[in-house]
Amino acid sequence: MIKYKLFKCRAILRLCKISAGIILCIIFFNRCNECGCIDQRAINYNSTANKNDGSCEYCDTTLKLFATKTISLKDNNSASTHYNQVVARFVFEQDSSSYNDMSCGDDACMIFLHIESQVSQEMEFTYKVFSSYPLYLYSTRHIILPANVTYNADTVNFNGSNPCSTLNSSIGVLVINGNIVYH
Repeated sequence: MIKYKLFKCRAILRLCKISAGIILCIIFFNRCNECGCIDQRAINYNSTANKNDGSCEYCDTTLKLFATKTISLKDNNSASTHYNQVVARFVFEQDSSSYNDMSCGDDACMIFLHIESQVSQEMEFTYKVFSSYPLYLYSTRHIILPANVTYNADTVNFNGSNPCSTLNSSIGVLVINGNIVYH
């Protein structure tokens, strides 16, 4: 159909060059315009269109907060000046992103970890984040956390699970490889 229409338009154009009836040619040639989206960045780009009809659609991402979970970290070292105090909060933020069209990308969920210092001293420790079904996650990291700040600790590593599952009570945080050291 498109090839026929293109051939027909070319034939009319040739006829117009030969013919003296220019008004008649304009009327016929206007019928050759194919309306559609002519912006190549659009997801519905029409390569055969030569007249923009305002129908262009573009990729759009919707981001939303899916869930949050906060876990308090207590210093259990009886020799510490912060013994039995909450020294940090681990805040898990689960965000989902979705697209308006499948050609724009895959919908996804991500879990970000923010660690909030609760003391007025810099502290250093190694922690392990873990959970079980339905959301398998695992992350181990050594951190030096400045006093009274929030540290963005990246995206939590997943072990083959769907991060769009709900954050649940099975998420845990454990300080490993010794005690919390304060500077």
